[in-house]
Amino acid sequence: MPARCRGKTRSNRATRDFEISLSLEQGIDPEQSGVYPVKLDLRSGIASVAELRTPVIFLVREPEIPLGLSWTFVLAHPIVFAPDGTFTDPSLEIALGPGGRLNGEIRALLELASDPTAAPVDVAVSPVLLTQLGRMRQGYEVSVGGETRRVPAGEGGAALAGQALENLRTIAAAPNVEVTALPFSAPEIPSLYGGGLGRDVVVQLERGREVASTFVGTEMVEQILRPPGAILDEPTLRGLSAAGIRTLLVGPSTVELPEQPLGFAGPATTSLGDGSLAAIVPTHRAMRCWPRWSPRIPSWRRRSCSASSPRSGSRHRAKSEASPS
Repeated sequence: MPARCRGKTRSNRATRDFEISLSLEQGIDPEQSGVYPVKLDLRSGIASVAELRTPVIFLVREPEIPLGLSWTFVLAHPIVFAPDGTFTDPSLEIALGPGGRLNGEIRALLELASDPTAAPVDVAVSPVLLTQLGRMRQGYEVSVGGETRRVPAGEGGAALAGQALENLRTIAAAPNVEVTALPFSAPEIPSLYGGGLGRDVVVQLERGREVASTFVGTEMVEQILRPPGAILDEPTLRGLSAAGIRTLLVGPSTVELPEQPLGFAGPATTSLGDGSLAAIVPTHRAMRCWPRWSPRIPSWRRRSCSASSPRSGSRHRAKSEASPS
């Protein structure tokens, strides 16, 4: 328990103030208010000169107005199979295996889906990923170090792919999970509009929903979209609004958020135009909290992260939502 002396000694009987800091890492229950006994021992060398016993009061304050909170997971993987169906590298096997990226994300989603008190979750799933999992489940060939290895159905990566698809069906069926699909081939949508292929956007959206629905066994939410790469521009916003999209899940760098003096979520921003979209934008403060975020973290620590301020970057309306996505 470190101590710091304040003030100067004027005589042997002068008063000296000490400022003492107490770490809460050990010995304090972070979820329950309590009174803890503390003994202060003043020593000269090893001899005790005086002691003081005092209580340490720890109060857990419930928020008067709890923050609305949502999560967004993007499950995706680039195309790694050749025209003949052979997988060109084992990266998807690795991602599905123990310690792999997709393995960890799916396990976290299973934990959230099994908790009826957990916050709502939006899962944006890539049809490209699902298609590759479907190919792997049936058995596949993969090229490693110039050699082709055959993996039969039900073994190795094929078994991992089958289990991942089953887990995704379980996740999609949970009442607190909302599943959306990325466009079929996950193109950057502004590049389609900019290249004169705006008509293909609707085809990409519809085909992506069809493929995703087939694999996960549930209908995709059609009015919510996580744009690939979270990249948007004004023509894209107009086109997506005309295609029936009403809510966009974007990244922290998609739009510029103004600084807030007390760190609160930004205000709703409204501008007039020919349509409306809600853009849910995670705040940087919420992103800084993410490394310690877990469904198992006590609620008082989760409440210490404030989330989000959605804004729109064009002449569309943006509503304020909360999201640490």
